[in-house]
Amino acid sequence: MSTDTAAPRVVRSVDWDETDLVEGTEALLWPAEPQEGTDPEELPEPDLAVRAVLSWSRPRVLRFETATPEPLPELMLVSTLAVSGPARFVVHKNYQVGTTAVCDPPARVHVVERRDLFRVAAATEVLVRAGGRECRARSVDCSLGGMRLFVPCSLEVGQPVELVPVLLKAEPVAVGCVVRHCQPYVVPPGPGATSSPRPAPLRPTGTQVTASQPGAFVGLQFVAVSGDVERLLTQFVGYHQRRLMPRVHAVTSLEYKSHGRPFVEAFGTGISPGDLVYRAYEAHIPGERVDLRIRLARKSFDYTAFVLSSDLSQEEEGAPRRHLVRVALQESSEAGEAQFRKAVRDLAIERVAGGP
Repeated sequence: MSTDTAAPRVVRSVDWDETDLVEGTEALLWPAEPQEGTDPEELPEPDLAVRAVLSWSRPRVLRFETATPEPLPELMLVSTLAVSGPARFVVHKNYQVGTTAVCDPPARVHVVERRDLFRVAAATEVLVRAGGRECRARSVDCSLGGMRLFVPCSLEVGQPVELVPVLLKAEPVAVGCVVRHCQPYVVPPGPGATSSPRPAPLRPTGTQVTASQPGAFVGLQFVAVSGDVERLLTQFVGYHQRRLMPRVHAVTSLEYKSHGRPFVEAFGTGISPGDLVYRAYEAHIPGERVDLRIRLARKSFDYTAFVLSSDLSQEEEGAPRRHLVRVALQESSEAGEAQFRKAVRDLAIERVAGGP
């Protein structure tokens, strides 16, 4: 967990009942001084902390799983993540059994709001209108100030654009934007193999398409956003930010299907309740649909996903290069989402505390 303080930040003190902590997120624990009562301006050195994971967060109980059974201090300074940013607070430990520490929730929590935390990965369908033409695209990420898309044609910097994104279950709304940057996307070469043809995404009539340049990443800034649209964007960003926590860097077994082919076995390298990174034999186009079967906690979870990025992995001695594909998982049923989140949470705890 990063403790970087270079980015502009605003510290906001909130009541415990208003704090939105996510179970499964990593935490750092330090001894706290009794006379402090609140956290210091700067956190102690991370190397001096006990690494832990937040395993249980309820109105009256807070629980941590630690990486060591060594006794923790009775009063602890905690740094972990809330949906709105890094959270800091002091807790009193009730008791500890092995690697599990049960604490009383704090009265107040200090949340460090950072702008970069609000740019979240989200692959939602978007209608793009620009220069008298329109096409459909997929978003790559979104913030309260703008959206990044993968579009099937280049747009000029400074060009006005109208977006009609699908924001959760709300009716589509039009949002005025201006193009801030546009970078053509080039399909990475295969690791020693030729790529097979793939279906081209939807494009405006007359747009020239090549196999090596299927589209472009475009950064758009929202302009003249109404209060109602801002409210929908806030709900959209907050929902997807929660779906990206906790994030676990662990090898997971899965199968993926794309380009109309049968399922192919692969391994994931990072997972959250909202996205997944896996190694593939071939490049994927951003915005492309992928069907996934993820095996986690002795269960199989089926998801529809859309590609956010596809890059070649770094050279590793004795290991063939693969394409690292990051996909955004589309929402499933409420029960399915809860089961998958619990499986990811349990994996996060296992990675820190060495559970069964």
